[in-house]
Amino acid sequence: MNWTFKYNKILEKIFKSGRTSDLEGNERVVNDMISIQEASVLYKMFMASAAEHSIEIGLAHGVSALVFCQAHKDLGQKNGIHYAVDPNQFTEYKGAAVKAVEDAGYEKYLKVLAGPTHLELPELIKQGIKVECAFIDGWHTFDYTLIDFFLVDKILKPGGYIAFHDTYGRAKQKVINFILSHRKYYIDEELMKFSKEPMVRVLKFFIWRIFKDPMLLFSWYHWKYQTKTTSGLIILKKLEDFEPNYDFFKNF
Repeated sequence: MNWTFKYNKILEKIFKSGRTSDLEGNERVVNDMISIQEASVLYKMFMASAAEHSIEIGLAHGVSALVFCQAHKDLGQKNGIHYAVDPNQFTEYKGAAVKAVEDAGYEKYLKVLAGPTHLELPELIKQGIKVECAFIDGWHTFDYTLIDFFLVDKILKPGGYIAFHDTYGRAKQKVINFILSHRKYYIDEELMKFSKEPMVRVLKFFIWRIFKDPMLLFSWYHWKYQTKTTSGLIILKKLEDFEPNYDFFKNF
């Protein structure tokens, strides 16, 4: 299977200009998007999962949604749905993601859930919805990220993948530690092969992050990954549905 990502014209425009438009016709600066290499990795993750349904937390300007919806199309998913949870899509972002997906011609794949995770995902759980591929890029605090994961885990099939963005922040690293110690997942190093970046750039990023948060000097994640890439993307594969005993606890 060809997992090479050839991004569509709308994505190309956004990546080149750093701009998009919303449903009100206003031009918007896109300053919170995934990178081109992260888009390629997410596309590869989707293809590896052969997803019929996918989900992301944090829709924003729709760059990652464009990747997932294109993947649905490229995989020939006639009934595939990409669920996108974002309480701010039609307020703060004025439907920018919806507009981008419509302009790309992928609107049949997108279903926006315009509320917070803790209100929207329980409804999917009640409906028995299952997904094979997930991306978490919502509110970055420990509690919200953990809630995002906890609920997504309820609908993610064994063998499926879940990606976390911006994991150079310690709050998200703590969530990763929780997952690895309290659930049956592993970090998929094979899917996380990024294109090589200039060493000087990587080193500058490594130092800049430590300057912002000196505690990263003690972070296993920072030393293992941020010495190789500036990307903050981590991909985990789910081995099985697992619930620990009621009194289970491990330090994380």
